[in-house]
Amino acid sequence: MAPDALLASKEKAAWLIVDEAAAIPAPLLRQLVSRFPRTLLTTTVQGYEGTGRGFLLKFCASLPHLQSFTLNAPIRWAAGCPLESAISQLLIFNDEAFRDAPMGELALEAVNQSCWQTQPALPEAMYQLLSGAHYRTSPLDLRRMMDAPGQAFRCARAGGAVAGALWLVAEGGLSRELSRAVWAGFRRPRGNLVAPVAGGARRQSPGGDAARAAGQSDRCPSHPPAGRPWAEDDRRYRRRCRWL
Repeated sequence: MAPDALLASKEKAAWLIVDEAAAIPAPLLRQLVSRFPRTLLTTTVQGYEGTGRGFLLKFCASLPHLQSFTLNAPIRWAAGCPLESAISQLLIFNDEAFRDAPMGELALEAVNQSCWQTQPALPEAMYQLLSGAHYRTSPLDLRRMMDAPGQAFRCARAGGAVAGALWLVAEGGLSRELSRAVWAGFRRPRGNLVAPVAGGARRQSPGGDAARAAGQSDRCPSHPPAGRPWAEDDRRYRRRCRWL
């Protein structure tokens, strides 16, 4: 039965069972849950199923009397399937490690893309934190972390474990001719979001903001005990960038 049709009806039952609940908009799902005394919601939250992670981080977190159950036995393939294991390892599907919050004094350090070759465990742990904390993380983000230009990364460690990750994308530095076209609204160069928006909002003179160095914070998740460990980085980047 379609969710909107169910809400429009006067149907009553002791239980409501919703399959692939993450595919239903949260406001509509919230109305359904409040209408029935007991609700069973099933969905996929791992493996980049799009809205599954958002369902877990946003919707489920708002339910006061939630009971969680996990199905571990495979249905569509054999247990211990080597292909499943290879794909999970390749795309870093194991994002459960972020649930255990590291404790101890925080230490900040820069992480380069070359770390994927020299010490892959560190960027993998950062990516696991990104995937566990942000519902839009996808394999494209993993690819960008590895080899996209203009990416900068910082890591906050506590007791040797990753407690926070900062992903900064360099922007700006455009030529004067291209900057004028951006300001006039004729061009929107890929990878440059801050300068055109800021320049247009301030009605800056042609060639102003888009030509200056800027930094866009793409993601900056951290474990709750770590707080917000990026205050010093904030000050450092502000000295180098027109916009942050």
